[in-house]
Amino acid sequence: MMASTGVVETKYCIKADLVNVKHVWTIEKLCYREESLFSSVFFVGDNKQFKWRLELEEMETNLDGYSINIKLEYSNRRNVRAKFGIFLIDGAGQKRSIPGFGIIMDFNEGTVVKKGVKKSCVINKADNVLPDGNLTICCEGSMLTDTVDTTAPKLVHKFDEITGDLQNLFETQTLSDIKVCVQGTEIPAHKAILAARSPVFCAMFVHDTMEHKESCVEIKDLRPEVVNGMLRYIYTGHMSQLKTMAEELLVAADKYAIAGLKLQCEDVLGSNLTVQNACSTLILADTHSCENLKTRAVKFITARAEEVLKTDSWEDLVQNYPALVTEVFLQLAASQSGS
Repeated sequence: MMASTGVVETKYCIKADLVNVKHVWTIEKLCYREESLFSSVFFVGDNKQFKWRLELEEMETNLDGYSINIKLEYSNRRNVRAKFGIFLIDGAGQKRSIPGFGIIMDFNEGTVVKKGVKKSCVINKADNVLPDGNLTICCEGSMLTDTVDTTAPKLVHKFDEITGDLQNLFETQTLSDIKVCVQGTEIPAHKAILAARSPVFCAMFVHDTMEHKESCVEIKDLRPEVVNGMLRYIYTGHMSQLKTMAEELLVAADKYAIAGLKLQCEDVLGSNLTVQNACSTLILADTHSCENLKTRAVKFITARAEEVLKTDSWEDLVQNYPALVTEVFLQLAASQSGS
């Protein structure tokens, strides 16, 4: 008697889910703000796989205009199809649309869509879109998120489950085959994971290097807490103490070419600029080729020049970084000529 062979059939279909998006951003005392402004990020998707941000800046080619931008900061795939409308909310809570938005577009990570609006339209008292000097911008729209739907059986691991498994692998040190040595502290890790997440680590392990031969990476210029945080990000994509160690983690991320961590550090530092730290942040951004953070720092310094120029950090900038001082004064001159 011939044995029967069981066949398991798995059916796949691509399902396009339409997700609605809404984000409201209020800018207080707009007339006193000269620097480019950035909203907090807003996420779309069950696993926060799409990260968006709004921006407001003066138009470079028209000093009587603002540019309202929407940017896809992060995406886990290419060609994100979305449609957005941008509105100004007046004092009565009514929406006033900005022409030029409302069309379907394909976004990739880093894509920025810019539309201009005249300053006169914003400050016009009759339109009442600047109640108490505050501007409220509303972004509404929708986007397609393609997912793979499987049945009989369903073999899909959720992102959170994978992240948890990798975090457990890092913490339990199971099957570790490399040690990261920092100031007497040894942190066991896995070559394959480090290589997959960092081209610098990958180069160490695929070539005939000391690290490859001895299965040990020695790091002398970073603190153990910072290296531990960097490794945790490599395994999980998250770092709970990012805000408290953003400067050091940015240095580590730049050294080992961990782009995602570097961008997150830039975002944290750019969102926490102060009179006291603006100059040191500018130096850090210039040293590690963080152009977006550098631009934000320069614009912050020019907007608060009277206060920043009285700080010790400004004196350090003048003494040791003349090229950066020149950039600041060029930006200051440009902003004053347009006022």
